[in-house]
Amino acid sequence: MGQNDEKIDEFQLQNGRGIISGFRLPTDIARYDTTIFNVCHQPDSSKNGLLQFGHSKNFRPDLLQYKQGMGVLDPAGIPILSETIPGNRADDPCYLPAWRRMVKTIGNANFLFVADCRAASLETRAAINHEKGYYLFPLPMTGDTPKHLKELVLKPPVTLQEIALEPKTGDGPVRIVGKGFAVNKQLEAQLEDGENPQWVEQWMVSRSDAHADRQTERGHKK
Repeated sequence: MGQNDEKIDEFQLQNGRGIISGFRLPTDIARYDTTIFNVCHQPDSSKNGLLQFGHSKNFRPDLLQYKQGMGVLDPAGIPILSETIPGNRADDPCYLPAWRRMVKTIGNANFLFVADCRAASLETRAAINHEKGYYLFPLPMTGDTPKHLKELVLKPPVTLQEIALEPKTGDGPVRIVGKGFAVNKQLEAQLEDGENPQWVEQWMVSRSDAHADRQTERGHKK
């Protein structure tokens, strides 16, 4: 990390703390995600530059790109972290450093960190739990996860519960949108420092009625 990067980090840290304190923002839930921006610049000969060719979510692998990471506080989406990332870097390694920087800004790890499945590597989850944090990630359908999920769906270990949405206005009917259940899983992982933490993770398995109907409709059309 260069001197300019350190200055930017310090500025964001102080600015984020000032926003939280000045506006008395809730810090119960924080989110982080990345997105890609394509540019039409000429390729840079530097291997360490921000503009790089990489996996293009915009289906333009012929264009250089850079990534932007953003950490925000719920419910208003107030930014407390922004970082520009080289376009050829994978998303997975970004989440743990981002969480640690948000911990510094918020002042503690006592908040729910919400992100997509790219944050859900076993090592990232283990490190956050080991450092007394909380997380909510969808599990990627890789490794043994599909097999475990199939077993849970075919033979639910507990009674299924209805998933209901409260009316937005407060005077409408409650909508049943699916069913689901939660189970605890014992996990173990090895961290970079050699420690092997064990912890219990709660898996929430849900069925969306709307999503199931769409899949059924597609199957009939085929």
